[in-house]
Amino acid sequence: MGLISGRQTKIVWSFKSKALTKDLPKSIAESAADAVRLVYTPGSDDKLLNFLKDVREYEQGRSRISAMLDITPQARAKLIGLEEPKELRHGEQIFLSVNPEKATHLKIEAEDWQNLFTIGSKVFFGYGNVVLTVEEIKNEVTTCRVLQGGTAYPRMEIHVPSTRKPPSLNHLTDLNINEFSRVGVDYVVLPGFSESREIEFIRRRILKASDELPWIILKIDNKGVYEKLEGLLPLVDGVMISRRELALTLEPASIPMITKEVVQLCNNHAKLVLIASEILGSMRYNPTPTRAEVSDIANCVMDGADAVVLSEDICRGIYSKRL
Repeated sequence: MGLISGRQTKIVWSFKSKALTKDLPKSIAESAADAVRLVYTPGSDDKLLNFLKDVREYEQGRSRISAMLDITPQARAKLIGLEEPKELRHGEQIFLSVNPEKATHLKIEAEDWQNLFTIGSKVFFGYGNVVLTVEEIKNEVTTCRVLQGGTAYPRMEIHVPSTRKPPSLNHLTDLNINEFSRVGVDYVVLPGFSESREIEFIRRRILKASDELPWIILKIDNKGVYEKLEGLLPLVDGVMISRRELALTLEPASIPMITKEVVQLCNNHAKLVLIASEILGSMRYNPTPTRAEVSDIANCVMDGADAVVLSEDICRGIYSKRL
């Protein structure tokens, strides 16, 4: 497997299923990437399987690229109705609604509107682009005040950490892990399960369904997983630190030190550790990274991370050859 050959920090390219194109397998096979992370959502099985088969075909005679399947639950809510970015100012009062008839409000789609908000809860557009606090919930309208201004974009995800549900085992019910193993999926990334019995159940299920057990990577994406990590490490082969998600449930300023702590803990226990979230994110639009991004990667390497996970989709952008 690419992540464990040698000691140098490896590079993982990330793609959501919607970003997979016909010419991408060839680009990946010819790239300098050590692994590819594919974000799995229910219903994307066939697309991901066919994509990985194409990658394996183009690899003939080249170094094999490890494949990583990230089982990521979809966001509970998204902004809809915006045709262009909208600036929101600090202190501004705004209204969120699932009712399309309330045209003066920011419309959202939500899988569980009744339980999405509570009075006083913080609401994040994206992962902190805009931060709101809930002031009132009444008649299909949630009234919020802007705590941190910024830009809201069409289809932007909405996160409410205080009402977030823990990941469900049902999310894995339809996943045909044996088929993915056959096309060379080496790692399965689990969402932030914080109970050992849940991870043990998943491991047994994967072992039963798969001819060859892929390595189990636990995503550290919330405070609960971080606080219980030492007890969970014996059940997994490694972790992925999702810094932008961690910052929703922990003080953002604490994330750099927490990252260093987790890397050291994993190294002490001989577990893989991957660092993710906005690695070289500015290269979606720019040919060179920022000084802060270069410093970020240098810290990951010096701290002892086994791999850095590049931000989603930047590897199919116009500057991908510079990565």
